Amino acid sequence: MTTQQVNRRARQRFALAPMLSPVSIQRVREGRMEWITGHAYDISESGMRIEVDGPVAPGDRMNISFSLPGHATDSQGSVTALCEAIWVNDADDDPVSPRAGVRFLRFLDASSAERMRACFGERWLRQAA
Repeated sequence: MTTQQVNRRARQRFALAPMLSPVSIQRVREGRMEWITGHAYDISESGMRIEVDGPVAPGDRMNISFSLPGHATDSQGSVTALCEAIWVNDADDDPVSPRAGVRFLRFLDASSAERMRACFGERWLRQAA
């Protein structure tokens, strides 16, 4: 018997080159400010899939900063958003650096969402499977 996967995503997702797509994460954990780094694997208007260099659990809220593809040295390509971890692979799947799906809750500056949509509209990112 075969199973068919259903795509529940409401937004088009774009693939990113992880080693060229670093993310910086700031969050409060156990009453202390914590900074961790990671890489993005894909992105949409509503969220992104990341690999992180520290523990993340579903429901964790964090500020994630990243540069849009093609704008790594351009401050106009910088985006910071408040995000929530929706899912995290377990240690059996990713024993070293967990991957997580995060949802954008809100952008921390008014033009970040517009810059992101403009980047997607440039049509040089390939659509993720």
